[in-house]
Amino acid sequence: MEMIWKTLVDDEGIDPSVFEIMYMPNITHITYGRDVGYKIEQEHFDKDIEGISATDIRNGLRKENTAEDS
Repeated sequence: MEMIWKTLVDDEGIDPSVFEIMYMPNITHITYGRDVGYKIEQEHFDKDIEGISATDIRNGLRKENTAEDS
C-alpha cells in the first residue's frame, strides 16, 4: 500500500483526500468435494464504474500534453 500511496501522492501529486486505498480479497468461489476446478466469470459493476475507459483517459492526457507543448 505504501508504494501505491507514494506513486499517487508523491509522484503524481494527487490530493490524498480524493481517494482511499483498501485491501480487497479476490475470493469468488469456495469449492469442496469432487469436480473442483476453475470457473471464469465476468465481474459487473455500476454503470458509472463500467463507463470508465482507460483508453479515453490516456487519449485525453495525450491531448492535454500536446496542447501544453504547443
